[in-house]
Amino acid sequence: MEKKIQYELNRFYRMLKWVIVIGFAILIGILLRKCKVEPSVTTQKVTTKEIKGGYKYVEPKNTVIENNYYVNGKKQPASNDKFLQEQIDKLLAENQKLIELFSEKPAAEKDSLYKEAIKINEFSQTFDDDKVKIDVSGISQGKVKAIKADYFIKPQKIDVEVKQKQRVFALKLGAEYGNSIELNKGVFKGNIEFENKKGNSLSYSYDSDKRHWLGYKMTIFDIKK
Repeated sequence: MEKKIQYELNRFYRMLKWVIVIGFAILIGILLRKCKVEPSVTTQKVTTKEIKGGYKYVEPKNTVIENNYYVNGKKQPASNDKFLQEQIDKLLAENQKLIELFSEKPAAEKDSLYKEAIKINEFSQTFDDDKVKIDVSGISQGKVKAIKADYFIKPQKIDVEVKQKQRVFALKLGAEYGNSIELNKGVFKGNIEFENKKGNSLSYSYDSDKRHWLGYKMTIFDIKK
């Protein structure tokens, strides 16, 4: 009778062990599903590289601007840019005065004025700010014959969003040894522990006395630097 009872108890303990292990595995699976998190995003200062480049000399498109440009009887501006339109109006007025002055000059002076008008000129201009430097240069002869540009994009300090990886979970294995105060009853215990992203953990242990252990740890606070 006693052997049968002992047999049934041993059978129950074996079944209980597997029930605990399976239940623990199911619990870990449930917790894993809840541990899906979006990576945190931090902002870092990044200095961009300098970039140098340029364009070869080309002959740009020159469009003659007429003094009188009308659409449906209404005078139209030559440019939609206010500053450019002001310059165009100013130059057109100067041209009209030069034409009148030229017609009054004797032939000898007309040759001199014509040579001045077709003189070859080299021009250059630098545009520079805290982001970019552009050097424009070219040749003109009554109209712009050739133009080129060299640019230098300066290094900039910009904010870049960087995704930081976060720990979703950790699975730990461990072993412990314990003894009585008389040091005559040693016990070994092996354990497996699952820790989630919040630092809380579940553990299952089995010791040399055939005892099953279930544990739960909760993080009260943690310190980060």
